[in-house]
Amino acid sequence: MNKLLIALLAVTLVGCASQPYRPPLDISTIPNDCGNRNSIMAWLERQAAIPQQPMESNEDYTRSRGQIRSRIWSLRYHCQPV
Repeated sequence: MNKLLIALLAVTLVGCASQPYRPPLDISTIPNDCGNRNSIMAWLERQAAIPQQPMESNEDYTRSRGQIRSRIWSLRYHCQPV
């Protein structure tokens, strides 16, 4: 019984010490707020610079980066008059 408890405690500590999995962002909810364009763009660029996490699949990683790039393009399109 004690060995099982020690093994369970070790697995729990290793799991808590590892880097947490980041769920995919819902970028589509960010409004085209031209007044806060600089801060939104800076945040999106920081999100795009985050490397792929160990528990994140390649599909999720490419999908989230595509959503971020699309949102940056949309914000630039709507907030930079020609």
